[in-house]
Amino acid sequence: MAKQLQLRRGTTSEHASFTGAAGEVTVNTTTNGIVVHDGSTAGGHAVGVGLSGMANVQYFTSSGTFTKPTASNFSFIKVTARGGGGAGGGGNGSSRPTFGGHQGALGVVIIQAAALGSTETVTIGSGGAETTSAATGADGGDTTFGSHITARGGMGGEYSTVNYTFLSGLDNDASGIANGEPAKATGTGVINFGGDLGQPNQYYYNSTSQHQGGHGGGSGAGSGGRNGIAKGDIHGPTDAVGNDGAGGGSSPNCSTTDRSGAGADGYVMIEEFYTQ
Repeated sequence: MAKQLQLRRGTTSEHASFTGAAGEVTVNTTTNGIVVHDGSTAGGHAVGVGLSGMANVQYFTSSGTFTKPTASNFSFIKVTARGGGGAGGGGNGSSRPTFGGHQGALGVVIIQAAALGSTETVTIGSGGAETTSAATGADGGDTTFGSHITARGGMGGEYSTVNYTFLSGLDNDASGIANGEPAKATGTGVINFGGDLGQPNQYYYNSTSQHQGGHGGGSGAGSGGRNGIAKGDIHGPTDAVGNDGAGGGSSPNCSTTDRSGAGADGYVMIEEFYTQ
């Protein structure tokens, strides 16, 4: 008769309070993984446990709450966050330049199950509101997932008070990174991808002194607002489209009717991963 070898076995919970002999091997029946013991460490050392893959995705386009999964084999989450986009700047019809709004920052972070609270607050940054006067556009709001990641909102498109002079302050990040850089995402272990910058308007000095507003920053799933002269016109600045924190288009001749474009809201996407 063939002989059968059967190792000691138990659930993840049972392993947590078990200290095996040095060199002993047991089977975790929750994960179907192997655990090697050293004679002193409760729970031993899990080996040969792979991921079963991504089991669930949550996509937040408005603020809310993430609830930590209770499954014993829940391993970690991947959080992708985008800040709100800035509104386009408003000009006064002169040769003073304006910029389209700048896109909110994009950041990604991996958070292990043990580092998560039972719930985590999700805050979605709103896009900056349009302007009806010669002024810098409103900034987009920050998007956050608990204290783990902050994706900064994009700065509103600038309006220069000096003819022909373009501004270089393209970031509203309070951490003090250099001007001219896009908004960024911050947090422990965060990978920062930044955001697309809005473009300046164009001024043509001729018999009609034509102006064309700056295109709002936008890449990925969002689209920046178009440039133009008057909102609602076929060539007019438009609000950003989507939830990718894109910036609104600027208006070189801003008024109550000829407004700049508003920025788009941000988002948070959460991917859950589990062991076998």
